[in-house]
Amino acid sequence: MGRRRYQASCDPLDPFTLRAKHRHHLRDEIEFRIVERVAQRQHRLRIALDDDIAREEEGIAIRLTMDHAKECAERTGDPRIPDAGIFTAQRLDSRPIAGGDHSKNEGKIGRIDEEDLVALRAKPGKKVGFAPPDAFHQPLESEFERSQRQWREDKPDRTWKGGKSMFIIHDRSMQEKSLMSLRWRKDMERAGRAWKPPEEKSMPFRDLPPFRNLRDFLAHLVAEDDLASIAAPVSLVHEMTEVHRRVLMNGGPTLRFDRATGANGEPATMPVVVNLFGTVRRVAAGLGILPEHLPALGEALAALRGPQPINGLRDAMSRWPMLKAALRTRAQIISRPPVQAVIRRGADVDLGLLPIQTCWPGEPAPLITWPLVITRPPHADPADVASLNVGVYRMQVLSRDRLIMRWLAHRGGAAHHRAWTALGEDTPVAIAIGADPGTMLAAALPLPETLSEMSFAGLIRSERPRGAPAVTVPLMVPADAEIVIEGWVSATETAPEGPYGDHTGYYNQVEKFPVMQVTAITTRNDPLYVSTFTGRPPDEPSIIGEALNHLAVPLIRQQMPEIADIHFPPDACSYRLAVVSIRKCYPGQARRVMAGLWGMLPQFSYTKGIIVVDDDIDVRSGADILWAASTRADPSRDLMLLERTPIDYLDFASPEPGLGGKLGIDATTKVGAETIREWGKPLIMPIEISRKIDALWPYLGLQARAEK
Repeated sequence: MGRRRYQASCDPLDPFTLRAKHRHHLRDEIEFRIVERVAQRQHRLRIALDDDIAREEEGIAIRLTMDHAKECAERTGDPRIPDAGIFTAQRLDSRPIAGGDHSKNEGKIGRIDEEDLVALRAKPGKKVGFAPPDAFHQPLESEFERSQRQWREDKPDRTWKGGKSMFIIHDRSMQEKSLMSLRWRKDMERAGRAWKPPEEKSMPFRDLPPFRNLRDFLAHLVAEDDLASIAAPVSLVHEMTEVHRRVLMNGGPTLRFDRATGANGEPATMPVVVNLFGTVRRVAAGLGILPEHLPALGEALAALRGPQPINGLRDAMSRWPMLKAALRTRAQIISRPPVQAVIRRGADVDLGLLPIQTCWPGEPAPLITWPLVITRPPHADPADVASLNVGVYRMQVLSRDRLIMRWLAHRGGAAHHRAWTALGEDTPVAIAIGADPGTMLAAALPLPETLSEMSFAGLIRSERPRGAPAVTVPLMVPADAEIVIEGWVSATETAPEGPYGDHTGYYNQVEKFPVMQVTAITTRNDPLYVSTFTGRPPDEPSIIGEALNHLAVPLIRQQMPEIADIHFPPDACSYRLAVVSIRKCYPGQARRVMAGLWGMLPQFSYTKGIIVVDDDIDVRSGADILWAASTRADPSRDLMLLERTPIDYLDFASPEPGLGGKLGIDATTKVGAETIREWGKPLIMPIEISRKIDALWPYLGLQARAEK
């Protein structure tokens, strides 16, 4: 390909856009979004260039003078930029990145063609080699990249080559990149095999450092300016709920109340932490990943539930990180755990020492709202962490050493209780409060039956879980928790629980549940108490449910590959309504998907409404869903109604407790025998016109008006 000369300039209305055009051919104009990668972070740069651009066969190289680099540093406030070495830019008029459109991927680097990348070098007179698309795909370096970077830092004047990768060493100050051999890629193409970046089958274990305990996670939130300490006195009775509710609705930070007060006005004995997982970003951080990697974690969970046979050596090597982490699920036993620094038993046990909230008016007593209830089957080894079940079940305080354990019949803890009761024995129980975020979130995940929550927490931390024997019951407990309450749940004694505010936005009915006798309370020396409230969404459980929605999709696709996406709107109590998009191929497929979902998992039995749409509909867009339901569904043909099916017993709208109806709406395009009429053709603007207007838009003088 011949060498062409381009002139680079900066868009005055958008300083993040670099426009490069041929000096004599306006149609050759190309626009780029400037992106810079320093210390494994991606930042957009304000950049003004007037140097020539040389467009060549293997890519586009832009020579940037040191003066321009210094100007970038001044504008961004980042003094490292002049020494950063390599910059990249993304064409705005290129094909969609990673299957999405530019409005959703703006400012991100994805798998794009060679010609869609620009390498900028911050030193005059030197040209930088071209890196293929996947060199900039991952925002954080892998262990392999890290080891090679350390090797190169020790030997800055050498070039290391190995296999089909090449590392170019320029100098210490430069951010080096690993470059895939272009020759190898061309050989692949000549052989008729298009080169593609390898698919990642392993779990994206960590984008963030491991959080061994709650304090590590809070330190991370402090560094992210995502934790607020409140020094003013706030009552545990109703007031803390209202503060929490307002902050959560605005996407605010985690809150730490340093001077919480009880019903009698006395100060609490320890700080109270709320809104810990009040945003999807914090939920993802608790799992050690960035929000955009939640679907990849879902793929890994689906692989754990139904592992696929290994397809060759390359596939086996891609799964090695998961296997290596799985080997670390065996618990590490701690002889002197931090959570047992202070031990109270017998007459010293007093639940009144804990700052337990009363969330809503009319509630009969304080309620523990973020407990991790640990149980095991009767015949399991007490030291075996893999046999434990960890669930979140709220508990009403009856007295200084008695609680009501509200676990629903289909939960793991209730199943263990029935097994112990069948033997005529009380159930040993430990309740951890303020464990590491991985263990807290694992209690809400759809994990395989063979993987315990504590083992999974070690899996995502890539380190062995730390456990310790409980003081008075035959169970293992998280060694680094803030508080542990130990005791026995009675096989015979029950007590009326409630009414309490529930996630439905209503008070639940009073119902009898088993009573727990507390035998010990162990804490750290200076413990933190973690709490929350449940109510009409948005509340913390609905935010967690929104994040876990991404994890459920790959698991569902294992059973129904035609499903493109699924969404449980948080405002519909996170599970009572679902919107499903499918790749429709035959008549009746939408009804098959509805029936399959209702029978797939126990959780889906509580979903009383399903809307099925085509895969051209965004399941998270209310406008798209209403358009599909109003134009592609007919009430006389497309409604599927079931009667007397299992339903959430908290749903008082059902005619009988635990039994109710289900409604499915087929809002898909009708094919074959589903219709005898000619189906409408959607209005779609040709992509060529959209691209032309995208290029023309800056010259129409409309951008400034839109910003006003």
